[in-house]
Amino acid sequence: MTKQTLIQKLGEVNFRHLITQQHLGLEKHFREEYTPTEMLAELKKRIKSTRTDFRKLRNQNINLQPYLEIGAEYGLRSCLLETAFDGRGFALDLARAPLEAMPHFAKQFGFTKFPIRIVADAHELPFSNQTFAFVFCYQTLHHFPDPLPVVKEIWRVLKPGGWFFFSEEPVRQTFNLRLFRRPTKASGWNKLLKYSLLLPFISEIGKSEVDYGIAEEAFSLNLWQKLTREFVDGTITISPFLVGRHLHLTNAQFKSKLELPFTSKFSLTLFGGGISGLLRKNSGVQKTEPKRIFQCPNCHSKLTKINRRLTCLICQNSYMQTNGIWQLLTKDLNRKLYG
Repeated sequence: MTKQTLIQKLGEVNFRHLITQQHLGLEKHFREEYTPTEMLAELKKRIKSTRTDFRKLRNQNINLQPYLEIGAEYGLRSCLLETAFDGRGFALDLARAPLEAMPHFAKQFGFTKFPIRIVADAHELPFSNQTFAFVFCYQTLHHFPDPLPVVKEIWRVLKPGGWFFFSEEPVRQTFNLRLFRRPTKASGWNKLLKYSLLLPFISEIGKSEVDYGIAEEAFSLNLWQKLTREFVDGTITISPFLVGRHLHLTNAQFKSKLELPFTSKFSLTLFGGGISGLLRKNSGVQKTEPKRIFQCPNCHSKLTKINRRLTCLICQNSYMQTNGIWQLLTKDLNRKLYG
């Protein structure tokens, strides 16, 4: 299993800092990334689709709290869960800047309740085993060179019978020359290639992120199948781009030898697609003894709150909350990423 390198983590922190400034209208760093107005429009679409997702989950009697959002960015999905669905939980991201901007964007959409914000590494979630009933992420897993270590951490912090929901993840397009990376917004000759329908077959998206060292991946269905093996049941939705019907499969069907309809298989090969999933951890013995939910990133012992700090009584490391955000990284990684 391959984990994010330090360069990739630095890329996440540095790029998210600059793009947050751009989305706030403070400075313009990337000509081919969203302007503040465009980003607000994009966030509005995301919130609308997420609201639909949460309603469906609630109608399935999925317990949405306590929750953890991984790769939260501006944390608006967590704000939605808190404000409209009475959720209680945490919004976690490796990059601090977008979490700091959360109140600004939350105000734009009328959100009045906020999650607890955490800066942490998804490979070392700073929470005890069996803490959450619901863990979710959007557009996040493809930013890891291998999502399996992250999913194993998610499985660890889920309660028995808890649910993991992921969405808006890409399925790898087989038929692509991958000559270059293209930015979010096509312009100039990229726009000409887009209108000629050639662009999706000769390039991959994510130029700005990759230029900063961020991992920008798309995984095969075989790899997505591996990610679901630890979960006992649930559903998977595969959405081919352009042609082919959306496939709604049980996790058991998805984990078995997968036989796709010809049009869906053809479309996935030619154009790629998207994948989302709702997966349940097996029921088991839930720890009933009182426990502290925070876990030391350095030695994995429980953290105790002392004088507004979270302190590890074993390794003596302590962690502060600054501007409402807990910084829960290993001492070495915190120094390398944030000085």
